[in-house]
Amino acid sequence: MLAGFLDRAGVDRRQAQLMDGRGGNPADRVTPRALVEMPAYRQHAPDARLFREALPILGVDGLLAESCRSCPARGKVFAKTGAAVGGDALNDRLAVGAVTIAGYLDKGGGRYDTFYTFQAGVNGASTQTADPRRPPHHRQRPRPDRRLPPGIPLTR
Repeated sequence: MLAGFLDRAGVDRRQAQLMDGRGGNPADRVTPRALVEMPAYRQHAPDARLFREALPILGVDGLLAESCRSCPARGKVFAKTGAAVGGDALNDRLAVGAVTIAGYLDKGGGRYDTFYTFQAGVNGASTQTADPRRPPHHRQRPRPDRRLPPGIPLTR
């Protein structure tokens, strides 16, 4: 099913490596090019508007609701966020290794640009109440507005 979608979208299958299609597997890999080509292809589907509007909207809803509530981009970014979170056995906490966001930017007049950004090395972002030994669906998720402790750099 996924291979057929990639073929129809014109995405080179060598740009993706997926174990089962659910995401979150350490072996999963997708290039930034593929992560832009897939939503670009979706823009031309009959249900493109419904798909786009089902995504969190910057400053309006979902995980993007609390960001950019009064900036010019409010309501113009439709995107899916992601995070690579793993156990930090040394400090008995969860640590965020990377954050991503991909989606659409409304340019007006029915035109949308696709985008993808990735920030690696988000050291120190953790939740003190999580137990990294429990399965992921039992972990407490960090709040979207959680701030990094002072002195923790966002990148290496």
